[in-house]
Amino acid sequence: MQRVLVLTQAGAQTGFGHLVRCLNIVDALDPALWQVEIAAGREAADHPLAQTSNHRFLSFGAADGFCDVDEGPAPALPASDWVLLDFFQHGPALETACRDAGRKVFVIDGMLRAHDADILFDPI
Repeated sequence: MQRVLVLTQAGAQTGFGHLVRCLNIVDALDPALWQVEIAAGREAADHPLAQTSNHRFLSFGAADGFCDVDEGPAPALPASDWVLLDFFQHGPALETACRDAGRKVFVIDGMLRAHDADILFDPI
């Protein structure tokens, strides 16, 4: 079974669009083959989408809806085979750190920035 960790942002300040977009992607995965954990800030776990989701929401991130993920060389993230990143505050250092740790990286970003990803999806 492959494990996917979704790092995104969701909350009153940022809205829930990133979470909806990520849920649409991971909901398409076969639950017999994929285990999904979502870290989207503390407000996301209380959202109705999270309450009806089959995925595990982690108590991870800031109360304002931003994931507090260090850009350092070894981010303290839960174990996973893949990381799905969809939030504006991260940069290529986090992607590189995840890849160096043996994870595949899927990035959603429409801002024409440099990335170190296995898959780059521009939603625009």
